[in-house]
Amino acid sequence: MTEAIQGNIVLPSDGSNLGKKTGAIVKVIGADTIYQSQVVIENRETVRGVYRAAMAVQSVAAAAQNATSTGFLWISCPSAVTTRAMRLRKCELVFQHSASTTMPTLPRIGLARYTFTGTASGATLAGAKIDPDSANPSIDLRTAVTGMTVTLNTDPGSLLNAVVVPPMHNVTAAGLLFMPGDVQQLINLHADEDEWPIIKAGQGLCVYQLDAGTATDTRRFGVNLLWDEIEL
Repeated sequence: MTEAIQGNIVLPSDGSNLGKKTGAIVKVIGADTIYQSQVVIENRETVRGVYRAAMAVQSVAAAAQNATSTGFLWISCPSAVTTRAMRLRKCELVFQHSASTTMPTLPRIGLARYTFTGTASGATLAGAKIDPDSANPSIDLRTAVTGMTVTLNTDPGSLLNAVVVPPMHNVTAAGLLFMPGDVQQLINLHADEDEWPIIKAGQGLCVYQLDAGTATDTRRFGVNLLWDEIEL
C-alpha cells in the first residue's frame, strides 16, 4: 500500500451555487487553497450555567442512614423551578482519617434518587458559578432534610451508585506519617453526557451512608460537586 499524501477536493465557484453551504476551515498549502472539513462538538442540551460546591468535612457515621430523614447532603430541584433541570456532572468523595484507630467496618456511601414535597429549609450549602455572568443556581443544596418530606424512588429503584469507605493507612501515635487522601467517584466527571443524573422540579439526589459504621471510626471525607443547569 502506498503512503497517504495530502489531497484536495476542487469545489465549484460559490457565486454560481444556490442553497445551504457547508462550513470549512480554509488553508493555503503551496499553490492550493484547501477547504478542510470541521467537526464541532456541542452539548446536546442548552446549558444555562455550570456550578461547583464543596461540602465541609463529614465523619463516617456509627449508624446507617436512610436518606429520608438522615444523610449528609440533599440536592433538590425546587417544585417552582419548571424551566430548568439539573445534571450532576461530578460527585467526588475525598477520604482521610485523623488517628491511629482500628476501623473494623467498611460501610458504603451512596447516591440515591428521591422525590419530595414541601420547601427545603435546612442548612444551605452554597454553589459557586464557573462563569460569573451566569444566573444564580436554581438547585437547592441542603445538609439537613428540614422542610421536605422525602420519598425514595422505587420504580425501578433509588440507588444510583455507592462506594465503600476505604480502610486507609494508620497514622502514627504522634501523627507524623504522611497519608494521601483516597478519592472515590459517585458520579465521574469523565462519564458520557448520557450518564449524568438529571433532576427536575420536585426531584432530588441524596448523599448518605447505607451501612452502619462504628463509634470509634476516625475516617472523614469531603464532598465535591460539579453540575450544570439546562433549559427544558
